[in-house]
Amino acid sequence: MDWVKIKSFDNLYQAEFLKEILQEQGINAVVVNNRDSMLLIGEIELYVPENAEKKALELINEYYGLTKINSFIVEKPLLEYKKFVESKGIKTILKERIDPRFTFKNFELFVKNEDIDKARPYLDPANIEGWTTVAVCHRVQQTRYRVILLEERNIDTMVIKRKDADYKLQDIYLLVKASDSLAAKEILNRLEGWVSIVEFEQMHKAEIREELLTGNGIPVIIKQMDGKFKLFVPEKDRHEAEDLLLAHKKWIKLRTYSSLVEAQADQAKLQENAIPSSIVTLKDSMFLIGGYDLYVDEDQAQQALKVLNPENE
Repeated sequence: MDWVKIKSFDNLYQAEFLKEILQEQGINAVVVNNRDSMLLIGEIELYVPENAEKKALELINEYYGLTKINSFIVEKPLLEYKKFVESKGIKTILKERIDPRFTFKNFELFVKNEDIDKARPYLDPANIEGWTTVAVCHRVQQTRYRVILLEERNIDTMVIKRKDADYKLQDIYLLVKASDSLAAKEILNRLEGWVSIVEFEQMHKAEIREELLTGNGIPVIIKQMDGKFKLFVPEKDRHEAEDLLLAHKKWIKLRTYSSLVEAQADQAKLQENAIPSSIVTLKDSMFLIGGYDLYVDEDQAQQALKVLNPENE
């Protein structure tokens, strides 16, 4: 594949932003940073495959001269942010874009390149006067469901997405007006109308189940409580969500017993700790040989062993 340079930049942020625009439109793009970090000389270059050059240049011409400062898949929180930034005398441009990789729209807020230094302080939620952060999420959908929950109760929200030095999404801050902060925190804490259906020791395991459920149209809120990550779904979706999770469980054998009574005793201990389990009978009905296997969900095996072997803690 032959690559061509289509633009040079002084600003890595601008190069990465345009790379993101191209990739969202199905154009492979690469940023090559030749700048010396000590001397601040050299260029930052954007490359695309030669056969995509024309389309890439058309897209860049549309967005060149602008820097994206925020984006979200729900418009209202972004309009609140736009209103705040413009109250500081900074003109903004709101664009609505459909990402062909997904089914939803994305709303993006831009400033002119010459205004980015003026806007930079307001990329930090701590500098948004009159507003308070009530949640910090790492995924767009997790933020979206919290936004919906608050706005259903007539609480205005603002969202600020922050990226790290490599231009990767780091955190999403959910803000409300300071006067609404106590009520908002209570709503997000109680999750009225939502029920917890499963919990995990690691966040990534909770996120795998979140993707399964949201992919089947079931909203999910992940909440960290008592050192664990609990999945909440709307009460009306509870049974469907539990059926989906059950259908995708991976069961592993925890122990084998010679006595059914012993197997049932350990199963009862697990049940007391909200760990589902199943006993599989191995005895041959004619010769009465074999045993009993106790199975648990792979994700809860470690916790199950802790329950059954507390002396090893």
